[in-house]
Amino acid sequence: MSLYNLNLNLNRLRHFVEVVESGSFTAAAKKLGLGKAIVSHQVAKLEGELGAALLVRTTRSLQVTEAGQRFYENAAEILDQAERAVQELQHEQEVPSGLLTVTAPEDYGQCVVAKALMRLRVKYPKIRVNAVFTDEKLDQLKEKIDVSIRVGWLEDSSAIARKIGSFQQFTVASPQYVEAMGPVSTPTDLQDKDWIYHCKLPAGISWRTAEGEEVQFVLQNPPITVWNTLTSHACALSHGGLCLLPSFQVREDLASGRLQRVLPDWHHKEGGIYALFPNSRFRPAKTRVFVEELIKTHKEARDVF
Repeated sequence: MSLYNLNLNLNRLRHFVEVVESGSFTAAAKKLGLGKAIVSHQVAKLEGELGAALLVRTTRSLQVTEAGQRFYENAAEILDQAERAVQELQHEQEVPSGLLTVTAPEDYGQCVVAKALMRLRVKYPKIRVNAVFTDEKLDQLKEKIDVSIRVGWLEDSSAIARKIGSFQQFTVASPQYVEAMGPVSTPTDLQDKDWIYHCKLPAGISWRTAEGEEVQFVLQNPPITVWNTLTSHACALSHGGLCLLPSFQVREDLASGRLQRVLPDWHHKEGGIYALFPNSRFRPAKTRVFVEELIKTHKEARDVF
């Protein structure tokens, strides 16, 4: 007979185990805080479900049958394992520990998430980290991902998400390219320049001033096409031309002078950083402390500007 064919529950197991260990229904009921009749009824239902006599009752004594003794030993072990499982889960909910799997885009992962994870490990050494930095959007349930970081604009507004912060987009180039390009005053002056185009982003670029003036144009046959911002960044550092990069990726380059902002008075649409979670009511402590650490690390990166 399989457990699937039984209407078996842990409460009845506990009632039976307590009766065996206490030696009587009266003592077991007192320890459980229940009426004697309730405990007796539950044990009788358990025997009915199992189709076996577990206890022999007389007016003066209570004896455990041979089958009941074997069942008691196994049931006591099951209850002990269940108790340990509950305690371990509660401990994980309260104390950050266990394996934390995080996925993030390569650029943001390398620039911000990696730093946050290493800080987390210093604070909570019982956390083990599995960091997956890829521009692919992985299936959270299938890949058992605790937190997925999304950069840009959320496509699914129904997702369980928390906003980590925001980022700016900058048009940048190396000082050598800026010098060779010559003076420019408006975005339209840049339309026919050498652009490093990220093919996963729209070909249309929008610009806006603080006063609300707006310019848009579409890149036509850019000389360099790439598939991710890490390659865009490398090409820009190698004087390949203009490119649009997130602020968190170029902050150190701008501070050191390796890259320069082009037309800094003109701005692009701001993007967001989001943490996405599996559809669950509860989040373990390891997830909560990671998100808080990431918020701090992201804010430090943004405060540079």
